[in-house]
Amino acid sequence: MIALVALLMNPAAAEDHYSTAGIAENSEQFTRIAQATQTQFDQMQRQIAIQADALNKWEKNLGLLGDRAPVEEVALFGDMSKQFGSSKRAAEVYLGGLADETSDVFSAALERALQGVDAIECDAGPSGPRMTRGTQEKVECPGTSLSEQIAKTIDADPILAGQVDELMKREGPAVAMPMAPAQPVGEGARVVVDLYDLMSAYTPTPMQAVAEGEDFAWLKLEAKLEGDVDEAQLAALKQEREQIRLSSAAAYAELAAPVMAAIEDDAKKWARAGRPAVGFCPRPAALEGCSVPMATDALMAEIAEQTKTRRALMKVEKTGVDMITD
Repeated sequence: MIALVALLMNPAAAEDHYSTAGIAENSEQFTRIAQATQTQFDQMQRQIAIQADALNKWEKNLGLLGDRAPVEEVALFGDMSKQFGSSKRAAEVYLGGLADETSDVFSAALERALQGVDAIECDAGPSGPRMTRGTQEKVECPGTSLSEQIAKTIDADPILAGQVDELMKREGPAVAMPMAPAQPVGEGARVVVDLYDLMSAYTPTPMQAVAEGEDFAWLKLEAKLEGDVDEAQLAALKQEREQIRLSSAAAYAELAAPVMAAIEDDAKKWARAGRPAVGFCPRPAALEGCSVPMATDALMAEIAEQTKTRRALMKVEKTGVDMITD
């Protein structure tokens, strides 16, 4: 991940050799910073993936809610999407800068370690001299490998040790999006359903059809962005992008409307039996969910098995594709 710069000595006078890969493998300092950097990279990439998935579910939930999606929640989604884009770019810049700076400090340490060393860079590989790519000619490295010796010199470099300690203390920008829980949709709701989770579990066929149609539309739009695009064309493409978003949201809303109505009808019976009123959460649990508890998987299954809800889900699963293509 982190490349060490090769510093070539005078090949005519060199009697021994070294390889940057061999130095990296034997350097404790290099291993230390490489592992720490990789861990930080993996953690930030994982956070970015989690936030991106949560934003996607948030957008889908708002679409499923249709005209019942709270206006303030739709506005907040727009703001948080922009914030996520900025945070993602900042994380990528930070990680790239960390990698470059790490490479620079080790390159400088290698240059210091090679002062007075009579050797050239030559990668003999783990099993002896390697074959030159595309030929049968062996690459012969002169003398013996000094990689391990040079790695020890690098590890004893006090300048490098201080630089590595400083790099190890670096913390990247936050990717998480802190916010207060959303308000539930539904009068008096004391427990809420994540519509995206419910519909994905019980009506997968039409839900997948909408997602695939949206993905295909995005691919066509991206193809139009290739090459030179003037301002007028860019404005038209932005309008097309918004139309894709609105069309997908409308399709999701059409699928969810009869299911939401059925859940609320069944919930009236629950209320008479003393069960908690059921509502809908416009935001996934990964983004703070709602101010009332999310339905557990067991409760979600129980809700889905109520008479009207079960019939509505079965009908949408069977006819949903026709509903959104008519």
